[in-house]
Amino acid sequence: MDARTEEEMIEGVRAKMLDAVRVRLQADVPVGIHLSGGVDSAVIAGMAKHLLDQGEVKLGSDGDHHLRCLGIAFDRGSGYDESVIAQNTADFLDVDFQRAHMDESKLAANFEEAVWFDEQPHFELGFVGKHVLSKLTRDSGLKTIISGQGSDEIFGGYDVYLRDYLREPDAAWPDNDLDESTRLQKLQESTTSMNKSFTTWTGHDGNKIPTHLSSEIPTFASTLSIPHLFPSSWAMQQYGPLSPQITIIENIDVRIRSLMRTKWHPLHSAQYVWNKTALPNMLLTNLSDRTEMSHSVEGRVPFLDHQLMEYVNGLPPSMKIRYDPETGELTEKWILRQAARPFITEELYARKKHPYSAPTLYPLHGPMHTLLSRLITRASIENLGFIDWEKVKDLVETAFQSQDQVKLRSAFGIAQWVVLGRRFGVPKARPMGVVDGDRE
Repeated sequence: MDARTEEEMIEGVRAKMLDAVRVRLQADVPVGIHLSGGVDSAVIAGMAKHLLDQGEVKLGSDGDHHLRCLGIAFDRGSGYDESVIAQNTADFLDVDFQRAHMDESKLAANFEEAVWFDEQPHFELGFVGKHVLSKLTRDSGLKTIISGQGSDEIFGGYDVYLRDYLREPDAAWPDNDLDESTRLQKLQESTTSMNKSFTTWTGHDGNKIPTHLSSEIPTFASTLSIPHLFPSSWAMQQYGPLSPQITIIENIDVRIRSLMRTKWHPLHSAQYVWNKTALPNMLLTNLSDRTEMSHSVEGRVPFLDHQLMEYVNGLPPSMKIRYDPETGELTEKWILRQAARPFITEELYARKKHPYSAPTLYPLHGPMHTLLSRLITRASIENLGFIDWEKVKDLVETAFQSQDQVKLRSAFGIAQWVVLGRRFGVPKARPMGVVDGDRE
């Protein structure tokens, strides 16, 4: 059981965060902040403004208190635009806010360049928006940017963490308001919701998630899948089916797996595995460093400050995710919201987590349809060598005609393989022992 009071832990998080932001405002070049519609970047901006107003730090090489924020604006009707909320935060803090507007035409126009800099495929187009935001940052004269990346990882901000929090009682904070019967009920609700989301995202049946895997490793790992990529028969025979679950299990040290089974709360196990896999291999590359450095912008992430991370890692699970008996809801990043409250709007304090993403559906015969039709052709697929053309020849048309999100994600991924193969001059993939169609 943790002997600290809630207020002590809230103040501890607030103090560590202020220190982390203070350090990252120091630079010999101009510094700005990437601002979205979420609490993470808003608290960074709010704390930076507070420190500047108090005269505790200078803003990079500018040496003044003129804080500049930049963000992405998708089309208002897309359901993915958070720029209005970001503007509300900027108005609340009395800071400048510039937007990189990303409509379908701009996403399509910047797709290939963004893929080249990212050097890895991704199944939605948020990275293209970040690539263009990096250009806006550079063109604005900023050389260093501070972002809210890493907050969801350490404070338990993702939906997939909810089920892990509910899998066991919180022995470190037994006085929380989540009684055992409610915990089990919420666990079932979370499992049902997770299965539905899994089906929507991947096209695979969420009710067939291997229970022996989900009982041993975190929820996100047991449900991890990717849209269909339609590998050729020789690739399937030579390398077997893709199994993200087995890959993750085999890369968790046996000593860590022992701690996960016998000592750690499932929420903390989930955070550990995510921070060893998705965070460094996708989020800090695909949506951070590579997109930022595509225009020579240095990115800084206060939430991954080692002193802050070590402090947050020692908090009870119920400080990160909290059950409210009055509403019957679970609040993610609970302690962050309490620590951030003096620096953010009430709108953001109460807002649920909305992951950053670009729109996933685009109209028939529009710029994105034209782009994917140009990239996914018989010649380009056969030149890759590891994808079966007969299985994908109708993919683009079917995806746009039926407005199928799963098929569109598959098309995005395959198109990126085509771009990477062309840009980097990757030779055609062939079975082992075969050169130019002949056995060695």
